[in-house]
Amino acid sequence: MKRIYKLLFIAAIAFTSCKDFNTTKPTTATVTVINAITDVPNVKMNITGKAISWKNITQQVAYGAREFYYTTTGLISLHVVSALDTTKVLFNNTVNLQSKVYTMYLTGTAVQSDTIFREEINYPFIRTDQVKVPSEDSVVNVRFVNLSVGSPALKVKLSTVTTNEVDNLPYKGITAFKAYPARLTSTAYSFQVRRVDTDALVTTFNFSATSANKFRNVALVISGVFGTTTGTAPFGISVVNYF
Repeated sequence: MKRIYKLLFIAAIAFTSCKDFNTTKPTTATVTVINAITDVPNVKMNITGKAISWKNITQQVAYGAREFYYTTTGLISLHVVSALDTTKVLFNNTVNLQSKVYTMYLTGTAVQSDTIFREEINYPFIRTDQVKVPSEDSVVNVRFVNLSVGSPALKVKLSTVTTNEVDNLPYKGITAFKAYPARLTSTAYSFQVRRVDTDALVTTFNFSATSANKFRNVALVISGVFGTTTGTAPFGISVVNYF
């Protein structure tokens, strides 16, 4: 009889442990930071929610690039500064993070920075476990983001198609992801960026679906000083890979 009670006790503990394990909610949030601040070559972010010396933070986000950050969920204080001058605060706010994926777009200038902080709701999931490599049925999901301060509303079209890929993309506008085939024989796309008001060609960007971005979600970030082709931050497009 004692043996039976002992076995029942062990089974109860095991059941409770399994129940607690299965009902435990994830507690990690993912934040992708994209730096498009024209006169800030690199930024640092404190995502710990705690006071910390900036010299102890080595991770930086270069201009036109992105970095992934991971933190606990809940109310978290986010601080972003210029890596060259940590007294220049570019973002300082408290956000309520869930166990989800977020993107922080940094734009503007060091004197007047601007930010888009958004939860990624319709984030495409691409299965790669059943795909042979190299594949003739690859795909890349592309979105356009306009972070060029002072730019007019823009539209985007493929050079080989008469219809628009994007009809109207204002400053701080973000499109939904669109899937583009990335087959071995068709991986290059020539995107034309034009003004909405005059249809004047602003720039052309040749995008190739390579091994670096196949099976990925990609942002084509329009940034830099509108109307310029030289300088530290000329108008242009950069490729930013997500997951």
